[in-house]
Amino acid sequence: MEKQKRWQFVLIIAVLALTFYNILPTLLYYAKPLHKPIEEKQAFSIASDASLRVDDLEALSEKWLRSYCKLLDIKPQKISLDTKNPQFVSITFVSSNDASRFSRSFQRAGSLIPFVPAQLSLVEEADQPLASKIVLIKRKIPLHLAADKPEEYFQFSFKKDEQGTPTPLYRAIIEDRVLQLGTALGGISENAALAKAVVDNPQDRRMHDTAVSLAENIVSFAQLFGQESAIAHRYFASFTQLALAPQAKHAQVDKFSQALETVKSSIRQEKARLEQSGDASSSFAKQQVDAFAAKEQSLSSALAILKKNSGAFASGQDPWSLISFEESLKLLRQAPEASVCQTFDLQQSNPFIQRLVVDWANDRIMLETYPDFLDWKQRLPEDAQAQSAKDQADQLLYNQIAFASRQTDETIAPYQGQFTIAMSALPDTQSFLVMHLSKIAQAETEQVRSSILRFWQPKHPDLQADAFPLLIYSPAANNQIPPSGLRMNSVYVIAKGVEKILAPLRENPNSEQARQFITDFGQLQRLLQKEGFYGYPGHTVLTGSDFSQDFVFEQKDYYQNVLKASRENFSVLGTKRFALLEFSNIEQRILTENKIDTRIHEDLIKWRDDYHAAQLGIKGTSPLDVPPPVQNVYWSNAKLSFIKYFRGDERKILHWGLDLSGGKTVQLELRDANHRLVADEADVRQGINELYQRVNKMGVSEVSIRQEGKAISLDFPGSQSLSAAELIKASTMYFHVVNEKFSQNNSAMAEHVRQFLQEVWNEAVVTNQTTMEDINRIAWQHIHGNSLNPEIAQPRSESARFLHNQGLQLAGPADLNVSSLYDITTSKIALFRGDDFTDWHGQTHPLLIVFRNYALEGSNLDHVAASYDPSKGNFLSFTVKGSQIGLNKAKVNPREGLRVWTGTFAREKVAGTPLESYSGGKGWRMAVILNGSVISAPALDSALSDSAMITGSFTRCRVYSGNDGDSALDGCARTNRFA
Repeated sequence: MEKQKRWQFVLIIAVLALTFYNILPTLLYYAKPLHKPIEEKQAFSIASDASLRVDDLEALSEKWLRSYCKLLDIKPQKISLDTKNPQFVSITFVSSNDASRFSRSFQRAGSLIPFVPAQLSLVEEADQPLASKIVLIKRKIPLHLAADKPEEYFQFSFKKDEQGTPTPLYRAIIEDRVLQLGTALGGISENAALAKAVVDNPQDRRMHDTAVSLAENIVSFAQLFGQESAIAHRYFASFTQLALAPQAKHAQVDKFSQALETVKSSIRQEKARLEQSGDASSSFAKQQVDAFAAKEQSLSSALAILKKNSGAFASGQDPWSLISFEESLKLLRQAPEASVCQTFDLQQSNPFIQRLVVDWANDRIMLETYPDFLDWKQRLPEDAQAQSAKDQADQLLYNQIAFASRQTDETIAPYQGQFTIAMSALPDTQSFLVMHLSKIAQAETEQVRSSILRFWQPKHPDLQADAFPLLIYSPAANNQIPPSGLRMNSVYVIAKGVEKILAPLRENPNSEQARQFITDFGQLQRLLQKEGFYGYPGHTVLTGSDFSQDFVFEQKDYYQNVLKASRENFSVLGTKRFALLEFSNIEQRILTENKIDTRIHEDLIKWRDDYHAAQLGIKGTSPLDVPPPVQNVYWSNAKLSFIKYFRGDERKILHWGLDLSGGKTVQLELRDANHRLVADEADVRQGINELYQRVNKMGVSEVSIRQEGKAISLDFPGSQSLSAAELIKASTMYFHVVNEKFSQNNSAMAEHVRQFLQEVWNEAVVTNQTTMEDINRIAWQHIHGNSLNPEIAQPRSESARFLHNQGLQLAGPADLNVSSLYDITTSKIALFRGDDFTDWHGQTHPLLIVFRNYALEGSNLDHVAASYDPSKGNFLSFTVKGSQIGLNKAKVNPREGLRVWTGTFAREKVAGTPLESYSGGKGWRMAVILNGSVISAPALDSALSDSAMITGSFTRCRVYSGNDGDSALDGCARTNRFA
C-alpha cells in the first residue's frame, strides 16, 4: 500500500477548512430562533442602534469638515459642535482669509454630500463682520437622541396579547389612523373648500378655472345619476359641508351661484374680446375661443342645476373634526364587539363612502360604499353605453378615494367591490416600536426660534420683537389637535397682524418705511426658506378669523431627516404624531440589519468614487467639490463581511430546496425600440457587457453570462434576492418633445389637462396600476372607452371630451411601434420620477403629455457632463452626435428635425413639409425619459448605462443650434427651470 504523501494531507485539511468556512454561516443562521418575535429587550436595542446612527452624523460632520479643510490645504484651529443646539457646527480659522476661502468653496461641496441627512450648509450671519475668523455650518439634524436612553423617545408593544386582543398601544395607533381617515372622508369636503375659495375671490382669475372645474363636475354628476337620486343629493350637499349654521349654508349657496355668474360673465367678455380681435383666425386663438365656449356652457348648465336643487346644495352635514371624531371613537371602544370589529358611520358626510369598518381579526380597515351606488351599477344593462356609464361612475369614486389617500398617505386598494387598507405594511407583524415625534417637533421649534433671534435683526419699528409677535407653533410638540386648516405634521411660524401693518404702507408704497418693511420681511422669508419653510397669507387657510390678518410660514414633515438618518423603515401615518417601526421575527430583523449595513457601506463607496471623479474633473465636478473619505473602504468591507458572517449573510446561507436543486437559468433576447430582434454581433456583446455591470452593481454573485447564437443566457447557481426581470430591465434613455398644446403652459388647455391627468392618476393609484404601460392604457380608456379603434371615442369626463375635441390623440394599447421619425400627431403619457408633489413641480399627479415618437436616444449624446450652479441648480450639458450608422447600415442623423432656429423659434422643415410656428416660448421643451419616467439632471451621465443612479424629480431642456444652423447641436437640462 502506497504511503500517503504530505501534500495530500494538507489538501484534505484545506478542503475541510474551506467546507467548514462555507457551511458555518448556515449553521449559525439556522441555530438562531428565526421565527421568534422581537421582544422588548431586543426592540430597545434596535432603538439604541437607530439613535446611534442619527447621533453618529455629528462626528461624521466634524470628520467631513476636517477632511475638506485638508483638501483646501487649510488648517482650522477648532471645529466644535454647539451642545445646546446640535444643528450648528462652528469652525475657527487662523485668519479671516482662510475663513473666506473656505466659505467660497464650501457651499457647493456641502450640498453634494450623497446622504441627504448628512448634508451641510453655510450660515451667513447678518451682523457678522467680513473679517471674521469663525464660519458657522448648519446640519439637518436638530437634536441629539441619546442612544443610551431609548425609552425617552421610543415605546414598545406587541400587536396582540395572549388572548388575541389588540394591545392598548396598538389600538391607539390604528385608531389614530382611523381618526385621520374619518376627517378626510367626512371632514370639510374638497367641493366645499374649493367652492368657498371661489366665493371669497370671485374676481381672482386664478379662481376661474376652479369654478369651471366645479361646474363641470356638477353637470357630469347630474347627467350620470340624475338630479333626483340620493347619490346626487349627497354630492350636492358636499358643497356646503362647512362649519356653518343652516341659514348660513343657504346663504353660501346663493353666494356660490353669484360667484359662478361672475365667472361666467368674465369668460363671456374674454371670448367676445378675442373674437373681435385681429388674432381670432390663429390656431391658438381658436383654441381659446373653443375653450371659453365650453367653459361658458358648463357654467350655464351648472347654474341651472344649482337653481333647481338649491335645497339639496344647502343640506350639507356638519363636517367631522378631529375632536368630534375622537369622541365618537371613544364611544365605539366601549361596545362589546370592539375587540373584533368596529363600525363607524359617516352619517351622509361623504357621497360615496357610508362607513369605516376596523376589522381587527383580519388586520384591515374597510371603506364601505353606499348600497344604492352598487345597486345603480348592477341595474345598468350590458351594453357599450352602460359600460361607459359604469366607467364614469367608477372614475368619480376613484377621485374620492384618491383624495382621501392624498390626505392621509394611506394605500387604499379595491377589494370585492369595496376598498381596504392594510393595518400592517410588513407581513406577519407581531410587535412594533413607536417613536414619539413630539420630541423632534420641540427640538425643531426651539431651533427655529433660536435662528430667528440670532440671524434676523429687523430695523422697521413695527417688526421689533416687542411690537411684532412671531408665533412659533407645532401641534405635535404641544400634543394637541391643531386648529382647522393647520396640520399635525408641520411646524409653523405665524407673523401676527401683518395685514394690519401693510394697510397703511399700501397707501404710500414708495415711502422709506414701506421699503424698510419689505427689506426686513424679505430677510425673514429668506431665512425661513433656508430652514425649509414656505409662506402664504393666513386668509387662504380655512381657519376662520384667527389667522386672517396673519402671514403663515409652514415646514411640512419636519421629522423626515431624523427618520432617514436612522436608516430604519419608519412609517408615519394617521395624525402623524407617531413613527411606527414594525417587526415580524428575528429572521426578518437579520435581513433588515444586513440591508442597513450594506447601504452605509455603499454610501462610503459612492463617496470614494465621487472623490476620484472630482479629482479627475469628470461628472461635472471639480477637485474642490468632494473631500477624501474619512474611512478606508476595504477595512469597512472587511468589517461588514465579518459582522454578516456571524450574524447571518443571506448570500452565503443555503436555502433548502432551491440551492440544492441547482439554481435556475434565464435566456433572453435583445430587441430594439420597435421590438425587432437585435442580431448584430457587436450589439449582443455590448448587451452582455451591460449585464455584467448590472450584475456587479446589484450584488448578484456567481452568475454566469454567455452568448448562445442571438440569445444571452444567465445561469443563477443559487437563490438570489432579485428576479430576472429586475436584472434585465431596460435602461434606455429617450428624449421626448413635450406636447406644448396640451401642457400646463397653455392657458386655454391647462385646467382640462390638469383634470384629465389627475383622473388618470387617481384610477392608476386606486387600482394599483402605476406602470407606464398601465397608465397609457388607462389614459386611452378615458378618451376612447374600451374600444381599440382610434376612430371611436367615448370620453369618460368633460375634460377628456374637450381634449379629444381639441385633437389629443393617444397611442392605442395595441400600438407598440415607436421610432424617432418626425411625428407630432400622436402623444403618450410620461411620468415624473419621485414620490410626492415636491418631486412633481407641485402637482398632485406625476403625469406629463409628450409626443410619442422620441427625438433622441441616450446613445446619440456625446460629451455628457452633469454640473451644478448655485443660481441654476443641477444641470446636464451634452452635445448630439452628428451622424451614426444604424442597424440597417444606413447613415442616420439624430439632429434631423430637432433644430430650432435662433430668433424665429419656428420648427425646421422635415422632408419638405412645412411645420407650424411654435408659440409656447423660446425653443422646444424636452422631457428626458428613462424607463418611462421623466428624470432630473443629477448623474444623468451615469444613467446612460444604469437606471439605479438616477435621483431627483423633473427635467426640462431645450435643444438648439448655433446661428449658422450647422454647428454642433447642444442641449441642457435643468431642474425646476427652462434651460
